[in-house]
Amino acid sequence: MSPRQQANRNSESVDNYLKAILSLGGPEQRRVTSTALADRLGVAPASITNMLQKLAAAATPLVEYERHRGVQLSAGGKRRALETQPPAGHYEARSKYSIAAPRSPKIENSSSSPA
Repeated sequence: MSPRQQANRNSESVDNYLKAILSLGGPEQRRVTSTALADRLGVAPASITNMLQKLAAAATPLVEYERHRGVQLSAGGKRRALETQPPAGHYEARSKYSIAAPRSPKIENSSSSPA
């Protein structure tokens, strides 16, 4: 994998973490536990802790992380998470990190019958 591909993959991973924290923290920006984040992202808790420590220690921290107290987005992290969210009503595929609208049930056409 080229360094450019690796950077894009890392950036996408960071964005996924930030969007998940934004979603789980809600509008009140509550602290999010590592366990809740691990469940949402389907990642091992140790990997969550490792990433949160990196995001908190960055030159411009994207999260505020305290061991055993959870994580919340910094102002820069919230800004980045919001920038990566698709606009409301946008028709691109929704990820498991965004809140999806309920789907209507599929209606079977009863007038067509197999021959």
